[in-house]
Amino acid sequence: MYCPKCATQNAEDTKFCRSCGSNLSLVPQALTGRLPEAPSGRRRHRHRDRDFEHGGPAALANGITKVFMGIGFLLVSFGSFFFAPAGRIWWFWMLIPAFAMLGKGVAQIVSAKYGPSLTQGRAKQQCRRSLTLENYRRAMKSSSRRLALPSKQPGS
Repeated sequence: MYCPKCATQNAEDTKFCRSCGSNLSLVPQALTGRLPEAPSGRRRHRHRDRDFEHGGPAALANGITKVFMGIGFLLVSFGSFFFAPAGRIWWFWMLIPAFAMLGKGVAQIVSAKYGPSLTQGRAKQQCRRSLTLENYRRAMKSSSRRLALPSKQPGS
């Protein structure tokens, strides 16, 4: 049996290529045309479900958590300004994560609460746009047909 990756000849009963190490267990099944069926349903993911920042769905609980984390950063920032001896030097740097967390939290709460209605509105708008585009195309076709046909003079 030859490795499909590097073309090295291997024994028939080997599971991995001796040269490149690729998996050869399915090669005999592929040659006979009897590959096992892929498991149906949801695929297993190595990583956790995608969160809101990485294209996942918005969750109200995550948004509330981020808002409270932003408030916590604000409290630490102002607390360091008033109570820490060296806090007057670096307190304003704590405002960056505070406002970032507040902004992300508010965005996620709004997306979780109003996201489905906003996406339905976009779908309707795209449907209207495609309908008007289709009407425009029809009108252009009919006008080009009118221009292509010789016009008859009245009374001829």
